[in-house]
Amino acid sequence: MLGGAVRSVVAAVNALRAYGSALETPIDVVRYARLRLAKAWSSPAASRRPPVPLRVRALNGLPMLCRASQDVWTFKYTFVSQFHLPPVALREGALILDLGSNVGYTVAHLAQVHPTARVIGVEMDAANFTLAELNTAAYGERVRLVHAAVWTHDGEIAYGGEGDDAFAVSGDTGPRRAPAMRVDTILAAHGVTQVDYVKMDVEGAEAAILAEPAEWLDRVRAMKVEIHPPATMESIRNVLEARGFTCSVDAHHPRCLVALRP
Repeated sequence: MLGGAVRSVVAAVNALRAYGSALETPIDVVRYARLRLAKAWSSPAASRRPPVPLRVRALNGLPMLCRASQDVWTFKYTFVSQFHLPPVALREGALILDLGSNVGYTVAHLAQVHPTARVIGVEMDAANFTLAELNTAAYGERVRLVHAAVWTHDGEIAYGGEGDDAFAVSGDTGPRRAPAMRVDTILAAHGVTQVDYVKMDVEGAEAAILAEPAEWLDRVRAMKVEIHPPATMESIRNVLEARGFTCSVDAHHPRCLVALRP
């Protein structure tokens, strides 16, 4: 029992160190800790409160708005774990496509790390999209956000899910609806002919999106795809290798496939 308590204390200390390195000031660490606690308690009142600004070191102190919701985990994965960053160096003026942008943390970080890049972020959920607009406004014309589900056809889809970072397309029935767009449509709307890096985190939609005749893949140099059921690592690897990519499992994220053109 004592050993378990010691391990818990050590884990807590390590967590505080990690967030201390990601956040600008001790006040921001306290704000984040309060959001984590409110999320853990699943307080209905906390979930209705306005989002809290957290100043992020990796963004030179730019504040990111965070709710007492799954946002706290999205914040951690973005600014502490940083699974979303490209696996290779990108050229000047690169085009980055962020499929599944959530509240815009990854879009903002990608724009910050690559100061000459253009970033197109695509997010299905309306509330997440609104927050993403606020979180990325400082990057001006370099960032473009699209409110849509990435899908196999243009039109409209239904979606559901219990967490605001885990909404998934559910076909023709579901509690929520959103515009749907093919990747080819998104690229054409923005005049894109070459994509340097794609981050894809679309909660299982990758199985359908990549299974269709996806000519847009031929214009992509590097990808990271987070794998969710019904997709499998093997099925997505087969699709991407057939398109000329060399694939490997991300060394820091076992559910993420890295795809590179030789």
